[in-house]
Amino acid sequence: MFSVELGKASLGFCAAHFLVTHEKCSRMHGHNYKVRVAVQGQMDEGGMVVDFGYLKERTMEICRELDGRVILAGESPQIKCRIMGEEIEIALPDREYILPVDDVKILPVPACTAEALARYFHERLSESVPGLAYIEIEESPGSVARYSR
Repeated sequence: MFSVELGKASLGFCAAHFLVTHEKCSRMHGHNYKVRVAVQGQMDEGGMVVDFGYLKERTMEICRELDGRVILAGESPQIKCRIMGEEIEIALPDREYILPVDDVKILPVPACTAEALARYFHERLSESVPGLAYIEIEESPGSVARYSR
């Protein structure tokens, strides 16, 4: 059994978010997220466990969807969203935002934490990447969450 990784230097995205119930992180702020993907398996007849180009492209598809966006926790009971034409109204317990719809990505997560993002990436990639072992999301240097199933 082999384990191969595609590293954080070449994969990532920039996004803004907030954590409604966290004192310090409840205000909108951003991160330059880095992503690491690991795959385990046997070498194929060509001597590879996974084609790094394929793995990078699948991962970057997700990164591009999030890059430059405000990411919202679609499963959070504290965040209420209402689309009004080209705008989205985001109501929190203590404030509201109105943003262009194209600037927002609502994710099926309870909170936009590094942990939830790692699971989100894993769920998305496991559909097309056999042997997916884990995903790491680094939201700032030294602050890393890893998800494996």
